[in-house]
Amino acid sequence: VDIISTSFGCYDDIDNFTYALDVMEEVYKSGILITAAVENGGDNTNNFPTFPDCSPYSFSISSSADNNTPYGGYYGDNVALCAPGIDLPMVATGNRYGYASGTSFSSPMVASVCAMYLTLFPDATPDEMKEKITSTASPFNVKDINHLYGTGVLNAIAACGLEQVPTVTFVTPEGKYHEKIVVE
Repeated sequence: VDIISTSFGCYDDIDNFTYALDVMEEVYKSGILITAAVENGGDNTNNFPTFPDCSPYSFSISSSADNNTPYGGYYGDNVALCAPGIDLPMVATGNRYGYASGTSFSSPMVASVCAMYLTLFPDATPDEMKEKITSTASPFNVKDINHLYGTGVLNAIAACGLEQVPTVTFVTPEGKYHEKIVVE
C-alpha cells in the first residue's frame, strides 16, 4: 500500500482521536500517503475541525466545480487543494450510468494522480508527493480564494510532468445517460 484515500468525517475535538492520530502518524511515517476528503457543506475547518481531514498526517482535499470555482466543500488552513467534485460521470446501480457530486469523489482523484506520480517517481515520499501536487495546482480565477481552498485545483498533467494532454473517450450504452464523454 502506498496511498490510502479516505472519505468520512467526525465532528469532535481532534484531541479526542489520540489513538487514530497515533495510527495515522505510523502510517504516514512508514511512507504511505493518506488523502482525506473534507466535509461537504462549506464550513470553515478552522472553526469546525473534522477528523481525519484536520489531522497533520492527512492530505486534505476539497472539491471544485471546474478550474475556476470551489464547490461546496469545507475550507480552511488544513485544505491542501481542490479536485473536481461536481456532476462527475459514474457507474450507477441497475447497469446504468449517472452523475455524482461531493468531496468523496475529489479525494480519490488526488490519490489517483499521486499513484500516477509514483509510477514515474517510485521513491517519492508522501511529503514529496504533496509538494508536487500542491505546487502544480491550477489557481482559481477568483481573487483571494486560494488561501481558503489550498493552492488551487488538481492538475494531473503538470503534477506528472506530461507534455501533452492524453484524451480518453467513453461511450455509454443506450439509456438515460447515453452520450459521448471526452476526458482531456
